[in-house]
Amino acid sequence: MSTVDVATHHAEPLPYLLTNPRVVRQTGSEDGLWLRIRDIAAVLEARTYEADLSAVLDVSDGVLGGGGRFSLEISDGRARCTPTDAEPDVELSLSVLGSLYLGVHRASSFATAHRLRCNDSGLLRRLDAAFVSTVPAELGYGF
Repeated sequence: MSTVDVATHHAEPLPYLLTNPRVVRQTGSEDGLWLRIRDIAAVLEARTYEADLSAVLDVSDGVLGGGGRFSLEISDGRARCTPTDAEPDVELSLSVLGSLYLGVHRASSFATAHRLRCNDSGLLRRLDAAFVSTVPAELGYGF
């Protein structure tokens, strides 16, 4: 067989199972799952986390005014998120927060792309470690 087409998520191990993974070519990419967080505190408290974290997030939302500034305290896998007026450690948009929440994308990647601002490289590593997920977020059907 000369060609096999596979539609899957970015963490698919198939290329590593091939005798020559260099022949794998990505021919397309599309969004399959979007998330628009309406209640930031409730949503951040609803999931589990892989590492402890303490940070003030300034979340902007240019569309519906759904952002705000929140103190995020993560300990033993659980978060406590409360509105605050404290100076932010991290500035990001609501769309970036949605991507981080799903556990696949890294805060450090968004920082490199200037879509997340954080002046503390240690905090950036802790964000990466806290939000990572061992189960990739994927949608098994289109809508």
